[in-house]
Amino acid sequence: MLSPGEITKKISKDYDQQREKARERESTVEFKKRRREKKEQQSKHQKTCEVREGVSYETGVDMNNNICSEDVCEIPPPITEPTCKVIKPGMDYAYVAFDLETTGLGQDCEITQIGATYTDECSFSEYLLPSKRISTSAIALTGLTVAGNQMYKEGQPIQAAPPCEGLGNFLQWLSSIHKPVVLMAHNARFDANVFCRALVGNKLQDDAGKIIQGFVDTLPLFRKSVPGLSSYKQTDLVKSLLQTYYCAHDATSDARSLRQLVNSQAFSEDLLLQHSFSLDSYISIIQYHEKMQKNNSSLICLVENKVISKMMMTRIAKSGLSLSHLLLANTRDSENGVFQLLSGRTHEGKARVTPNKKIIGNICIFLKNMRD
Repeated sequence: MLSPGEITKKISKDYDQQREKARERESTVEFKKRRREKKEQQSKHQKTCEVREGVSYETGVDMNNNICSEDVCEIPPPITEPTCKVIKPGMDYAYVAFDLETTGLGQDCEITQIGATYTDECSFSEYLLPSKRISTSAIALTGLTVAGNQMYKEGQPIQAAPPCEGLGNFLQWLSSIHKPVVLMAHNARFDANVFCRALVGNKLQDDAGKIIQGFVDTLPLFRKSVPGLSSYKQTDLVKSLLQTYYCAHDATSDARSLRQLVNSQAFSEDLLLQHSFSLDSYISIIQYHEKMQKNNSSLICLVENKVISKMMMTRIAKSGLSLSHLLLANTRDSENGVFQLLSGRTHEGKARVTPNKKIIGNICIFLKNMRD
């Protein structure tokens, strides 16, 4: 039966003032507008998640016994193109000069020879039997040809291993160095692209990641460190800096001469790593582009039927979507599924692909005709 004290009265008065201020704030037009926008954003996010994840996102999904595999198939979230990351300093790296001979210069070329050298006494060379035809220009440079399952160099038969075996042998040799390996190559972007694609194609990227940290590209390294030369081809650098010649377009000779070039300049490790990129990041880029190409292949029918432009097809593919994803979104919600999917917001607050209702409407009409 005690009356409220002074402290209780003060706290009660403060609470009353806070509630009054909150009521005044909530009654303003700006607050009501923000609340409405927030509800709309939450509703749109909910619908986008339902389209992407199917019934697995719904409440009480475990009580539904009539679920098919299509219902729980998740459409991937928005993806962004990965970037190359430099190798971090601070470890005792083994810098191995490295070179490849290939069937050509195209994106789909294959390895015909791997050459590498770590010291004068520690080097590696192996020929790989490609599945593709060696181009005429590559034959002229390397002298390598293939007839049946036999490889020849300058017309003489040589031993060549299947790609998976040859790559495995190379990784085993690198592991014998007992240090984290950094591969140095002249114009390393080309060699790394061919090498990493071969690793992924033979499912050896995980094994390689335990041994190889990444690559150093000596082409921009020499351009920055030795300015003013008329040519930065490896043969010309050897001639200018070492005053000698060597047997070019043989992977082992190329690797050996590259090691001599790098040693002659006594580059610091910091400078080497400034021109590096990690194996993991480069493989991520390759896998991203392979996925994008597959998406493009499935979406090309939209371009051929003049439903969307090539630029829009590329934007859809880059976001991680294929034609099957669009069909699945349209199946889950024939009215707004594709719109929710393509206009859904990314972490940066931008539309995943486009909010253009005309473009999305054309896609929906095409998908409906496909299903009918």
